[in-house]
Amino acid sequence: MFELLIFPAISLFIGGVQLVAGYYLWKNNRIGSKNAKKIQETKLVEIRKIMEGPTKVHGTVVPINTLKSKFMALDCVFYISRVERRKYTNTGFKGKGSWDNEMISEDKEAEKFYLEDETGKVLVNLKNTDIQYVDIENVPTGQAGYSLVIGSIQTANQDSKKEMIIRPGSNLYVYGFAKKEGSEFVIGSEQDVPTAASVNTENDLTKNLNIANMFLGIVGVIFILVGSIFFLVGLLVTVGAILLMTNSSKG
Repeated sequence: MFELLIFPAISLFIGGVQLVAGYYLWKNNRIGSKNAKKIQETKLVEIRKIMEGPTKVHGTVVPINTLKSKFMALDCVFYISRVERRKYTNTGFKGKGSWDNEMISEDKEAEKFYLEDETGKVLVNLKNTDIQYVDIENVPTGQAGYSLVIGSIQTANQDSKKEMIIRPGSNLYVYGFAKKEGSEFVIGSEQDVPTAASVNTENDLTKNLNIANMFLGIVGVIFILVGSIFFLVGLLVTVGAILLMTNSSKG
């Protein structure tokens, strides 16, 4: 009779896993939304008016030292270099195939630089910062791949290299934590204060963050709903199985 509990146990397990995953995604969505709100509500200030704390400024990038980007060897003060892979698989079932995206590698490097406007300049330190919210220059660097056909099974890989850079002379929006170091302010990272940069508009500081938040929110809600259904079904079937086993033992 205990085999009656196998299905509800599996259903409860699947439901529980999906509920935990959904909660994790929803929690990260709330954190991202909170960060986006912080960035949006912080007023843009002239550099000479910077005070200690979260700050948002706009100016021209003035390098102290420059880097060479990893793939294109371009002069910059900050870069993110990524290798991404798109994998295609078609098993021949109803002629349908699917693409999956995968991050192969990511390298990030930064040099301190000054951001200058007509009122002054401030030192920006993106070294060792968890700068996730970037909307900076994308440099396509080419792609390579292969395809393979075995009977009705088709598979293909397409690797692409991408670089995001901040060049000397760029007009840049920066959000971060400003603190006094010696006689000057430095904008960098601080606990609970995100770091963001954009070479486009002030609103683009949160563009990628808002896209990520929308994805996390939608997927998190789907996981929670599906997990709730599995968990509820498993719970009801478990109660039914226990009642059935109890009645059988009495009989």
